[in-house]
Amino acid sequence: MFRCAQHDKVEYMNLILLPGNSRKSNEQWIKDVAEAVKDSFTSNYIHTYQHWQEEEGGIDYDMELTSLVEEVKKFDTYAIFAKSAGAILAMIGIDKGLLHPQKCIFTGTAIAFAQSLRIDIEAILQRYQVPTLFIQKTDDPAYPFLDLKDILIKSKTKNYELLEIPGYDHDYNDIAQLKELIVNFLLPPSSS
Repeated sequence: MFRCAQHDKVEYMNLILLPGNSRKSNEQWIKDVAEAVKDSFTSNYIHTYQHWQEEEGGIDYDMELTSLVEEVKKFDTYAIFAKSAGAILAMIGIDKGLLHPQKCIFTGTAIAFAQSLRIDIEAILQRYQVPTLFIQKTDDPAYPFLDLKDILIKSKTKNYELLEIPGYDHDYNDIAQLKELIVNFLLPPSSS
């Protein structure tokens, strides 16, 4: 990969953005993240969930994975930025060999949510090898930082970095900080 000096854009890296489960708290947020990083990638694709259209229920991982796999077929190379339930969707797709991102960034990874749905997230993490940056708040109610650190170590997850952000909620609203983390982790350094 290389950056185009004129546009500071990677010529063939696309970004897939997977929001969290709730439309109310994620729809505008994921659009804001996509807007912030749009000039750094060849293209951005925001995956929206079927239950958002119906405005009831929760994410159906099988249905969303089928839809997402069809969408990413048009990209030769891509990275994934995901939040919460979206991170779980990405991990399931990668584990099943249906998604093949170059790298991932997961914010507010909702391990407890996955466990409540009887998803064997520990087994998925044992097999997980995609270079990934996990960003988690200290006391994120979806899964606190130290709990995420423990499960990653216990599962012997490979190729990851873990970043703790102070906070006690499940909101990751510092878009400028996210942009910097996305660009720095997903894109190679510029060669001048």
